[in-house]
Amino acid sequence: MFKHLAHFVIASAGTNGIVFGSKSFGKIPGFVHFYSLNDILPRTWDIILPLSESVQVNCVCDQFVIVGTSTNILRIFSIGGVEEASILIPGKLITSCSHGVFFAIVFKKSF
Repeated sequence: MFKHLAHFVIASAGTNGIVFGSKSFGKIPGFVHFYSLNDILPRTWDIILPLSESVQVNCVCDQFVIVGTSTNILRIFSIGGVEEASILIPGKLITSCSHGVFFAIVFKKSF
């Protein structure tokens, strides 16, 4: 169990860990917290998002943690917490899911 001051509004679990996300509020930025479930090599990390971003969707794959934000940016982190890629999605993120090495996102396309 862990204690944290961030007000998490979303979470997702995978075989390697659990990811938690919060929304930005005023001058308080959005926040991502990852808690590893790996007994051999436990890892816990935190990411502070840019002030304009809140976590909208998240999921945990075997090798990556996926975080989608309110600015339609999909951020892909390694299990160790390194941001591997950021992708601008052409619409509002609705949900995400993962299984093994695969993940999927659903978004509403903006015209």
